[in-house]
Amino acid sequence: MKKSKAIIILLCALLVLLGVGYVDLYGVDAEGTASASDISLGLDLAGGVSITYQVVGDEEPDATDMADTIAKLQKRVENYSKEAIVYQEGTDRINIEIPGVTDANKILEELGRPGSLYFIAETDKDGNANYSMQAVTDAQGNVSYAYALNKTIDELKADGSIMLRVQMS
Repeated sequence: MKKSKAIIILLCALLVLLGVGYVDLYGVDAEGTASASDISLGLDLAGGVSITYQVVGDEEPDATDMADTIAKLQKRVENYSKEAIVYQEGTDRINIEIPGVTDANKILEELGRPGSLYFIAETDKDGNANYSMQAVTDAQGNVSYAYALNKTIDELKADGSIMLRVQMS
């Protein structure tokens, strides 16, 4: 009796182990959800770039200014990786972590470059539209509309369609 009970427990444990192994390899559905490959690796495992900015000056930064800077930096680093995070450390430091990126100097150069705001004419001198409205559907199926340029900034500069450029710091 004891031997057969031990065999049944061993078989149940083996079945559970096989089930966990299957989910680990193939996930719980056709898309592979919850499989090991569905796990995004962090900075410690995938490698990447970690940057710390510190506020310079005699005055301590305002909480609103820090939050605004963090939001702007978060938008900029999302171009490199959706897993990138920007967070405040203490009262005067901002940390940026971008997994999967290797060229720290390139990122420092691009993040240090100020943004630009362009005021663009609706049409060029020949009457062609410089931008158009496009429908964008999100993951939930909601539709929103966004403007998209029909030309590059260099092309717009060349044909005189940029009416005003504001340099942002």
